Parts: sequence; structure tokens; C-alpha cells
Amino acid sequence: MFEDQEQLEFAISQFLDGTLEPEQRAALEQRLAADPAARATLEQYRQLDRTLRAAAPTVNWDKLQTHLSGAVASQEEQDRRAYSIARVRRVGTWAVAACLLIAGAGVLRYFLAQQATVPVPGPVVVAEVSGPAQEQAQGPAVCDVQLGPAPADQSAADADDAIVAPTSRIVIASDQSPPQETRELPY
Repeated sequence: MFEDQEQLEFAISQFLDGTLEPEQRAALEQRLAADPAARATLEQYRQLDRTLRAAAPTVNWDKLQTHLSGAVASQEEQDRRAYSIARVRRVGTWAVAACLLIAGAGVLRYFLAQQATVPVPGPVVVAEVSGPAQEQAQGPAVCDVQLGPAPADQSAADADDAIVAPTSRIVIASDQSPPQETRELPY
């Protein structure tokens, strides 16, 4: 289970502290029973622990914890006050500057828009032009040509003499070739 010296030493240190898990504790005890080098390492760690305990000053850990907690809380309170006042001033200054900049840009845009909407004078008439005048006939009318539907009182006999007779079929012809209707390529 303890394949190298480093793992063995770590397990021995936990064994002495009382933090080694029960299954690892049983494995370490088996190793210590069978391995004299492991027992020697355990004895070295025990001697080191005794030496450190003898040389270490007596520390009132509760008093130290109370003192450190109070110092940290005091420093945090000072930092919070200093940070919040300075930050409010700095952020407030930037906010006021941004508002003034936006307002200035709006005023400038308004005045530029007012200058752009100056009324332009209306169109200038250069010359007056009139369309063609109706020509008057030089002699008497030869025939009367009317376009549009025939009057309702016109008889069927008159329809045969009509210039344009109604048809049932209309054909439109063109001399243009039709668009490509074959599978041949145009090129």
C-alpha cells in the first residue's frame, strides 16, 4: 500500500496526528510489524514531534484567533468605508461627465439640424412652354370616325359595313424569333 518512502512518511505523520483512516492505519501497523526501516522512521517522527513540542512556546489559540479576527474585521471596515466613498466620488464624476457629454452632443445635433432645415426658395420659372394647339379643319368633314362601342340603336345591317367588325379570334403575329423552345444551345 505504501509503495515509496514519501507515502510511508506521510502515513506515519498522519498516524502520529491521529488523522489516518482506519483501513490505512491497519495497513501501516502491519508494515511496521514486518519492516524494521519503517519502525525506525516512526521513531524519528516521534522524536521530532517531542522536540517541537518542547521547544514551542505555549500559545493561547483562542486569544490569538480572537485577536486576528478583530484585526481583520477592523481592516475590512476601514477598507469598505474608504473604498465606498472614493468609488462613489470617482463613479459620480464619470457619470456627470458622461451626462454633460451626451447633453452637449444633443444640443449640437439640434442646432446643426436647425441650420440644415433653412427654407430654400421655390422653383424659379425660366420660360413658359405650352403644348400643341388644336388644329382647325380646312374643309367640310368627309366621314365621322368614332372609336369605342357602337351605339345601341345601330342595326345589324350597319355592322356589315363597319370599318372594324367584332371577331371571335385574335391572332398576334411577330417577325421576332421566339425565345429558346428547343433543347439546342443558343451558342
